[in-house]
Amino acid sequence: MKSFSVTNLKYMRSFYELFPDAMEKSPQVGDELKSPQLGDESDVALVFRIPWGHNKLIIDKCKGDRDKALFFVKETLSNNWSRAVLMNFLDTNLYERKGKAVTNFKLSLPAEQSDLAQQITKDQYNFDFLTLRTDYNEKELKDALMDNLQDFFLELGKGFALLGREYRLVVGNTEQFLDMLFYNVQLHCYVVVEIKVREFDPGDMGQLTTYAAAVEGSRQLPVCMC
Repeated sequence: MKSFSVTNLKYMRSFYELFPDAMEKSPQVGDELKSPQLGDESDVALVFRIPWGHNKLIIDKCKGDRDKALFFVKETLSNNWSRAVLMNFLDTNLYERKGKAVTNFKLSLPAEQSDLAQQITKDQYNFDFLTLRTDYNEKELKDALMDNLQDFFLELGKGFALLGREYRLVVGNTEQFLDMLFYNVQLHCYVVVEIKVREFDPGDMGQLTTYAAAVEGSRQLPVCMC
């Protein structure tokens, strides 16, 4: 083989240094291609399932961190990310944020679901795609999120479906309105989202707990809170 540029040769060397054992598991000419097994954390052969341009971005951004690189390889495969989407999540530190949010999942979901649910959360969420004035209020933030639903869903993660904004609930003899109510098709549960533009207050947890109990009582399915 010939005609490789100096830049590509350097990327090839970096690729080998990041995944030195990948060549042992690389698909050979004539081999039947098999679907990648995303559940196998050690399957470095997955790096051959994404385009070379994606691998170059991962090499540039992960700086020799093999675990971080494999994380983005698997996320790319699982979500069918384009190069632009991959670049966005590399730049917004998804690896450091994913699965770190404070949740009630261990209490509200069965054990086999709680770990999966935790992995779809982030701490913190990045809404840099919004263009807002400095002192925006909650209504302006919710309006901006609704106006940028595609980017909002990308930031939330896989499997979210929006059921409504200012979603009406009857709690006892009163009407309550949830900021946003989602359903997650992977977890088979509802997700209550309450939006604040200030620091979290302990009273907010009581409000969320009331909303979650009301949704669970009316829908007969587990509820998660954000």
